[in-house]
Parts: sequence; C-alpha cells; structure tokens
Amino acid sequence: MSLQARRFKRQWTVTMRSRHKISLALCLSLVGLALILLTLGQAEGQEEEALLQRPVPLGAELGIAGVHTSAGAVVINEVAWGGTAANAAHEWIELYNTTDQPISLDGWQLVSSDGGPSITLSGIIPVFGYYLIERGTDQAISDTPADWVGNFGSGLSNSGEILTLTTPLGQVIDTANGNGGAWPAGSSGAGYRSMERIDPAAPDTDANWASNDGLTRNGLDASGNPINGTPKARNSISRADLVVEKSAPAPARPGGLVTYTLLVRNAYSLTAAAVHLTDTLPTELAFMTQTSPYTFTQLGLATLVWEMGDLPPPQLLPSSPSPRRSRRRRGQR
Repeated sequence: MSLQARRFKRQWTVTMRSRHKISLALCLSLVGLALILLTLGQAEGQEEEALLQRPVPLGAELGIAGVHTSAGAVVINEVAWGGTAANAAHEWIELYNTTDQPISLDGWQLVSSDGGPSITLSGIIPVFGYYLIERGTDQAISDTPADWVGNFGSGLSNSGEILTLTTPLGQVIDTANGNGGAWPAGSSGAGYRSMERIDPAAPDTDANWASNDGLTRNGLDASGNPINGTPKARNSISRADLVVEKSAPAPARPGGLVTYTLLVRNAYSLTAAAVHLTDTLPTELAFMTQTSPYTFTQLGLATLVWEMGDLPPPQLLPSSPSPRRSRRRRGQR
C-alpha cells in the first residue's frame, strides 16, 4: 500500500517510504546568509546530523574573537528624533545586531550629517540584541538602562538629517535617512512616536521605516509616561516570517514504522515570539512517539502541537526524528 503525498498547510509537504528516515535538526536561518543541508539515513542504521553552514561575507571586517562584521551586521533600528513627552531633548537611538555573534562596538562611530550627534561607541552588542543610546541622561527611558549616555551636541533636527554608523576603520555599516530629506517616520509632539525600521535585513530606504503604532510599545519616559516606541525590544511594525517544511520517506507498509521530520525556519531577522507548531496526521497513521526540546501535546488521535516559545533567527536546534506506525484501514489489504 502506498500513501500519496498530502499537503496539510501552506508550504507543508509529506512524502513517505518504508524503513527510511531523515535525520533532523530544527534550523532557523537568515535568508541569504545560511545554507541548510539535510542528510538521509536508514531506519536501522546510523543517524546523520543536519548541518547549518554560514558563509563569511567577502570584505568583512573582524569584530571580536574573529567574528566578521560587514555592512548590515549592525543596523540603526529605531530613532526617537522627537524626544519624549517628558522632554523633547530626551532623544534616543537603538542599534540592532542582525548576526548570531556578539560584536564589539569599541571605536565605532555614529555621526549625523550636521555633526550632532557625533558619538564614539564602546561595549558589546549581544547576539540578535540591542544597544541603546540616550541623549543627556539615562532617565530619557527611565526603566530601561542605556548602553551609552552622553552629549548629542545640537541634537537631532526635527527636519531630518543623515545618521551614519561606521567601524574604527571607517567602513560604513549602516545609515538612517540616508537620502538626507525629512525623517520618513516618527513624530515630535502628538505622541512623540519613534521611527522604527521595518526590516533590519533590508536597506535604508524611506519605505523601510514606519512610526511606532502606539499599541506595541515598552518603556517609560522621565515622567513615567509610556513611550510610543520599543527601546531594546522588537519594533511594533516588524513581523517574523516562519516557514515550516515536513518530509519523510515515500510508500509505507501497513504496520511498519514511518519516521518523518519537521524543519522550522525563521526567514526573518527578528525573533518570532510564542510560536506554536500544529500538525494534523492523515487517517492512515497512528502516532507513536516524538522527541524534541519543546512542550508537546497530543489533542485527540490526529492533532499534534508543539509550543516552541520564542524562535530567534539563525540557530541550530537539535531534535530527534518522530517515529509513527502506519495502520491499515478496515477492508484494505
């Protein structure tokens, strides 16, 4: 008896073949920067491992411990050029590390086109983490510690200016409002909304910036008012893009074991929060067991649910294959 391939969800594909299995790791990869390789093994043989390979960009500059930094490795992710409701001079800027390695910012510079601010940074920005810069006082965002506090000179002009982030060798890593016109998003007064980058992996264009939505926000200003921004947190307008692929050997014999695998990929450069993965079995299969690091629940005979928590970008998450036993329907041979 052969089971035909069936599609259960968008981008989910199932195929089966008796007594073969695909060794699995759940892999999260950044589009364009990672290559995922899956290897096949026999059901009774030695299991292979899934490998995640990350090419090193050409022309990259070394960060810490041999880590390469290149354009886009750290981005200017959020700019509160209008300050806060408590004080219009309480401007703040957030950087985001788009890579899976910590990066030293010692000697890096963040400079505006009019010379204010002109900042020499220090410290380390963590893996897929944030670096918060506050003007004048750490009370600009009173409940979130800054990584750098200091003078912005004349401050950020409400009419717009170019921000440029460079390494100690002068390599341009990123810009904000690079065309030099008015700020493409954000506001001074009327909510003091921050200017948020939509996609950290995309270039600095006006279309890649939006104002905080006023709903997804965190942090308090110096007077205890909620900030219309997301300092040191995912931007309100950013959304994760999850891809799930399911594969297994092709025809299965009645009564035989079928092993299949799930590949979960976060195709975006920000963490996907509170991820739930649901799989619905075909009626020909009876669930036996599964092994994974996630909270697993079986709802009825055919519905399997994994609570995967927050899934960051590129990270190798090992998971053992899940054997299932095929069963013959009544009246079939």
